Amino acid sequence: MIRQRLHAGLVLAAAQPQVLVGRGERRLGQPDFELRFVSDGMLRLLRCSREEITVRYGNNWKNIVHPDDLAFTVAHLDEQRKIQPEYRLSYRIQRADGSSCWVMESSRLTVNADGIPEYVPMHLTLF
Repeated sequence: MIRQRLHAGLVLAAAQPQVLVGRGERRLGQPDFELRFVSDGMLRLLRCSREEITVRYGNNWKNIVHPDDLAFTVAHLDEQRKIQPEYRLSYRIQRADGSSCWVMESSRLTVNADGIPEYVPMHLTLF
């Protein structure tokens, strides 16, 4: 069921123009998926304030992903990271107001100034 919904989301994304609405950063190898940066666009997408990123979501990407999509999304991310340095993935997020929406995530592997691998930038595109 989730795979069908993700496929439907990819088909929809391909058919509609995409507009960048958010950006965040996650460090590779951190199982908690802590958000290190959140753009104003991502705050608008989530319909929340910077404080709510910490209070409501625990500054954690896993808490933003819709619970019904989380297991598949994390497994797919792990799979993609093993085979390529860049990836795209569609999934639903849960907004602060209780609604959900589909996003397309695009990320690439980089190495930060401390020599630590990170997937950045994490662009979320609403579709």
